Amino acid sequence: MYIETGECKSLSRSVRFLRFDSLRAELAKLLVLDAILVGEIVCLEQDGVSRFNDLLDRKTQPVFYAFDLLMRNGEVLRQQSLIERKQRLSVLVRQRERTIYPQHVEKDGQESFKEMWAQDLEGMVAKRKLRVSKTAGMRS
Repeated sequence: MYIETGECKSLSRSVRFLRFDSLRAELAKLLVLDAILVGEIVCLEQDGVSRFNDLLDRKTQPVFYAFDLLMRNGEVLRQQSLIERKQRLSVLVRQRERTIYPQHVEKDGQESFKEMWAQDLEGMVAKRKLRVSKTAGMRS
């Protein structure tokens, strides 16, 4: 999602997901001049599980799971570690009714995937918590 001067635009690989006007209006209320948020639009059932078909059929109000913050108020944050970006993201999106900041879990990704699969969840997002230096090829 790209937010600039009180407007929110969906940047998506799929055109069909660009029409969530009420969700974009909610995200446009974030207290920033501009921001780029990485996340996913989902529809949740009462048990908190997302169902893709509900999103396609627009049966319930969608929410935005915010995973990462790449820019805020003109500052590009990509060179910061994921942990630093997520700290900023949590402050930015807290207490928004239709924006969810999922807590990160630091553990073995394969074990997390097995747990996700066993619960019949749709997916997970996995990222390196430390950034990789392009010049030295080393983590910092």
